[in-house]
Amino acid sequence: EEREGEDGKRLFKEGVERMKISTRQYSRKQMKWIRKRLLLNTRNPPPVYRVDSTDPSQWEDKVYAPAEVIVKDFIEGRIPEMEPLERIDSGKDREEDCRKTMHCDICDRDFKGSVQFKNHQKSASHRKVSRAVLDKYHYEVVLTSFKEEDRNGAAKIIKNTFSVGLTDVFMKMDSLPCVVGTVVGKGKADSIARELSKQGIVVEMEKKILVKAENSLKAETG
Repeated sequence: EEREGEDGKRLFKEGVERMKISTRQYSRKQMKWIRKRLLLNTRNPPPVYRVDSTDPSQWEDKVYAPAEVIVKDFIEGRIPEMEPLERIDSGKDREEDCRKTMHCDICDRDFKGSVQFKNHQKSASHRKVSRAVLDKYHYEVVLTSFKEEDRNGAAKIIKNTFSVGLTDVFMKMDSLPCVVGTVVGKGKADSIARELSKQGIVVEMEKKILVKAENSLKAETG
């Protein structure tokens, strides 16, 4: 009854349209993947054949039967009569790029070409290992500038942030740039830098890896 009502019909129509949009988007992704993975001549891929699936009523004749013939020919060692799709000429530059081996120091993995390497850098696995590594770094907080007219206020903020003596802070402020403290973890270091900048205190973070972090990194990346 709800489906036959006005709201039901509207929702059903919207659902059908969204499904069509999603199907077209997925189809474009599939075609892009096929072109990159199976049709580029630099990858030396196996032959790819196209069957016509536009009319579901002709599935047996247009899809199943020709696909069955191709698979049977492959199993029995024959070259199928159907012509495979043409290979895509990726150009000399792309071919040379694919021959390059690029290494990810964080994950300790090798990749063929800049495209694979960039895709790896965007991957969830790389980001996870990167976060784990960065969280083990020891960061020295280097004070580069502050509001001279509020010297006392800046010194108190630095004292409270890094739990150091006020006298030591004033001595350090006389010879910029200077190290005023240390923190562990990239996220914490960035957060402290943002909070200090709101008070007119400018700091830079110098990354120093700890020995125990190097051992942890080897354990995590294999």
